[in-house]
Amino acid sequence: VSPIAANRLPGRYLPWLVGGLVVVVGCLVVVGWGFGIHGLTCLLPGAAMMKMNAAIAFILGGGALCLVHVTATWARPLARVMALAIGAIALCTLLECLMGWNCRLDEWLVHDGGPQVGTMRPGSMALNEAIGFTLLAVALWMMGRAAGSPRRNWLLACLGGSVVGIGFLAMLGYLADFRAGYSWWNQASMPISSALLFMLLGAGLLHCAWWQAKTRWWIGQRSTISFVCVVALLVAVASHSNRSTQDLIEAAGVVKQTHEVIGKLHELRSNLDESQSGVRGYVITGDEAFLPLAERAGPAARKNLDQ
Repeated sequence: VSPIAANRLPGRYLPWLVGGLVVVVGCLVVVGWGFGIHGLTCLLPGAAMMKMNAAIAFILGGGALCLVHVTATWARPLARVMALAIGAIALCTLLECLMGWNCRLDEWLVHDGGPQVGTMRPGSMALNEAIGFTLLAVALWMMGRAAGSPRRNWLLACLGGSVVGIGFLAMLGYLADFRAGYSWWNQASMPISSALLFMLLGAGLLHCAWWQAKTRWWIGQRSTISFVCVVALLVAVASHSNRSTQDLIEAAGVVKQTHEVIGKLHELRSNLDESQSGVRGYVITGDEAFLPLAERAGPAARKNLDQ
């Protein structure tokens, strides 16, 4: 074994690890939907849940990623069939989102009776999830075919990077409290678990493209890990700073509203005193000149009370 091949040998098991982990998580979500265990369908209480069709697509994606590395003759055709199934699920969701209709294909297996958080159609996955699954299906279909030109490896790397980007953008949206990151065009929201699985599958696709191209990583593993840790730290700090800024803006808005409410209460008190003075003046003196004072104060008091 050459030195380069020896250094690349441990990476052979990375797609199996990624695919197996994705399959396990997808199976747990399916069990959660089957037995009504909502804790298995979402990571955070009250957050968006991973839908049944998304869980099935992740199971197929993780299984196909493992099958493309099996040497048996039946493995790659089965992986292509799984890729077609993922593409069919994703395209159905895209058609529903673009055409604005609900054919209830997403509730054929289970009825989505859980809390509808960040979704417009029960059982439907998010739009960015559907796009990610479409890219994943194309990449897995390409991997299921025989090895081709280096251009295919570059295309596979671009698809894997796009899948990673979709998951990373959603995760960054949750960290920075930026809704556009995980919910595109105010459609359904991508769950945190889906974002993590997309990042894993995309990383697996990038690794496969790197492996098939037989390229060598120019920097060492420690430098790579250090760089990734620094970038992750910068992203975490920036996300925390953005969230803190948003909280400060919301707090300032609440303070401003509080001062406005206090001001309206003082105006309401003045209106009531004015109305009371007009009524008292008319009762004591009998002079009708006090009546317009009470009549003007009444509507103003009701307006301030409504505000």
